[in-house]
Amino acid sequence: MADVAARAGVSKKTVSAVVNGVGQVSRRTDARVRAAIEELGFLPNPAARSLNSRRAGVITLALPHLGSGDLAAIASAVIAAAETAGVGVVVEPTGGDPAREGEVLRPGAGITDGVLLIPSRRTLPVVPGVPVVVIGDRMVQRTVAQVVAPAEASITVAAEVTGESGELVVVAAEEDADLVPESLGATVVPAEDASAGAAFRAVVAERTLFSSGTPNRPRADRVVTLGGGSAIGVAHALRTLGLDIPADVRLAAVGGGGEPAFADPPITTVAPDVRQLAEIAVGRLLGHLDGSDRTVRYDEVGLLVTRRASTGS
Repeated sequence: MADVAARAGVSKKTVSAVVNGVGQVSRRTDARVRAAIEELGFLPNPAARSLNSRRAGVITLALPHLGSGDLAAIASAVIAAAETAGVGVVVEPTGGDPAREGEVLRPGAGITDGVLLIPSRRTLPVVPGVPVVVIGDRMVQRTVAQVVAPAEASITVAAEVTGESGELVVVAAEEDADLVPESLGATVVPAEDASAGAAFRAVVAERTLFSSGTPNRPRADRVVTLGGGSAIGVAHALRTLGLDIPADVRLAAVGGGGEPAFADPPITTVAPDVRQLAEIAVGRLLGHLDGSDRTVRYDEVGLLVTRRASTGS
C-alpha cells in the first residue's frame, strides 16, 4: 500500500479509500491510484492477493454504530493508527447485535485479516474464529486480548470533578446502570439508551431529585452522564427545569466526541485517551497477525480530563 501511495503521490489513507470504495476521492485521484495499483501489480482484492500473500493488509473495526461521538472518535483514531501501520480498515456496524458480532468473528466471513471488536453489553462470550482484539470499557473475558478504559474508574473521576460534596446523580443507559460504583452513593437515573433524547426524558421524569430535597436526601447538585451525547440531553433538561449550570448543578460526562465542547455551557469530560487506545489495539492485532506477539494481553489506557464551564472550571 505504501508503494502505491508513493507512486500515485497520495497518502496511504487515500489508497485505502480507493481500495475499499469509501470516502470522497476525486475521479482524477482515483484514476491515478488505480493506475499505480496496476503498474505495481498490487491486488487489493483479498482473494486475488492470497495467491501471493497470506494477508490482505486490511483489518475490520466492528462496532455497534457510528451515531455517537464516542464511537466516532474511536473509529477515527483506529483508522489513523492503522494508516500509520500501513494497513486499511473496513468499518462494520453491528447494531449491537450479538449474532452480527459473532458473524464478523466467524472464519471466512470477511475479507480482512483480523478484527477489532467493540462489543455490545449483550455480547455472548467471544469465540473468535479469526484474530481479534476487543476494545471497550469493561473486561469481556480473559481468553481474548483486550484494550480497556475501565468504566468504573472513569465514573469515579467524573464524580470527583463535579466536586467533593453534594448529592450525586448518574444518568446512564439501562444496560450500563450496573457500571456505577456503589461506593459513590449516587442515585442512578436509568435512560432508555445513551442518546440525548433518552437522557432528557429520564431527567425530566425524575425532576423531584433537582427541585426539592429532604433532610435525609438534599437536592441533587452534581450530575455525571455516561456518554457525551447524553450529557447534551441532561443539560437541556436541567435548563428546562429552570436550573443553571454550574450555579445550581455541576455536570460532567464520561466519554469524548465533539458534542460536549459545543454545548451551552461547554461540558467537562472524562474520556479515554483514544489515540493511545487505538495505537495499542492496532499494534496488538498486527502483532498477532505477523507472529511477533500472540500473547493474550489486557491493557488499560489512561483517562483525559477536560475541564470546562459545566463544572465551574
